[in-house]
Amino acid sequence: MQEFNGSQRRVAAIFPSEVGKLAVVTASTNGIGFEVALALAQAGADVIVTGRNPADGHEALAKIRPMAPQALMRFEKLDLESQASVADFAGRLGKAGRPIDLLVNNACTLALLKRDVTVDGFELHLATNFLSHFALTARLLPLLRASRQPRVVQLTSIGR
Repeated sequence: MQEFNGSQRRVAAIFPSEVGKLAVVTASTNGIGFEVALALAQAGADVIVTGRNPADGHEALAKIRPMAPQALMRFEKLDLESQASVADFAGRLGKAGRPIDLLVNNACTLALLKRDVTVDGFELHLATNFLSHFALTARLLPLLRASRQPRVVQLTSIGR
């Protein structure tokens, strides 16, 4: 992962206080998702960092914690290439029952040169960047509706 300079650390200054709010950020073990999770943690949110690889997730948490020592954070496995993983993740959060104040649907699977499909038979780019986030948001709607001011943000990049 990259090192962070002073201007990146000041990103949290543009966020209002998020103390007491729960934020879920998909694909947040690196890149834009990591930066969003870091900024939300610095703003005081409780943050669920997600990704396919638990080792990457724990590494991301270890990098965020020194920059946001007051934040409550945890890693949850979520593979956006698998609808079963989306359902499992949403089910775990549903069982916990805590309202979600902010859902940041972040992913960046590039349009590939050759057609690749997920285990569910969907084209990889479409499934990862769109279908899984649609399904995740729908499955988390009860927890979002339980928040006083829920927000859902769709995010992607051109990733190179």
